[in-house]
Amino acid sequence: MTDRYYARSASDNTDDWPFWFVADSQKGGLNVTAELTRLHINPHHKGLVLSDRKFTEYLAGIANDI
Repeated sequence: MTDRYYARSASDNTDDWPFWFVADSQKGGLNVTAELTRLHINPHHKGLVLSDRKFTEYLAGIANDI
């Protein structure tokens, strides 16, 4: 079974990019970083649609484990 959430570079040309997001495979790869941050980290958090690779991989992992 494939994980629903995955970290993805915000660049279509390279993974060596400072901006990443968490994509939802059930929503066609839509950026769900902010929603997952509010759900799993801080319900009052504003923003955070892009982050670094390490955090987005961590957040995708948390979301997939639930």
